[in-house]
Amino acid sequence: MTVVLQQGYTEKTPTPIDSSLFRRVMGQFPTGVAIVTVERPGAPYLGVTINSLISVSLAPPLILFCAKKTAQAYDIIASASAFSVSILADNQESLALQCAKPGGMELDTALVTGSAAGTECIQEAMHSGGDHTIIVGRVKALHFDSDRQPLVFHRSRFATVTKEKFAEI
Repeated sequence: MTVVLQQGYTEKTPTPIDSSLFRRVMGQFPTGVAIVTVERPGAPYLGVTINSLISVSLAPPLILFCAKKTAQAYDIIASASAFSVSILADNQESLALQCAKPGGMELDTALVTGSAAGTECIQEAMHSGGDHTIIVGRVKALHFDSDRQPLVFHRSRFATVTKEKFAEI
């Protein structure tokens, strides 16, 4: 059964999309949870939680994440020429919450210890995307721990992978 809660823009009837409903709809799509870290001169690394991580290209290897333009840490993140991304493991919920606070959190290392995977990137491009900036990074190094399961975000809650289905793609 399909229930239409609200219709969006059409040529005949422009109806604005309700932002809370839009968030609920997009919450149906599970995402991973990651921490982006940037180096600051004379200061510890700054870590900020994201769930907008996407692989863009294999050749060259590119990823992207989105940074909210009004976030306290936005200027630091957007001005960084390089960044690292740690894909959090399913036991790192508390760290995700700490780095999700306004301004992020100071970290000792670029990659989070115990994470499921990570990348080190050079900023390749930035694009405006509504109230966010899309930051594209060229991957320069990969880190991977096949023994760790990722932390997942679904319906505005943390979750874990409980059943894996493998299919050849």
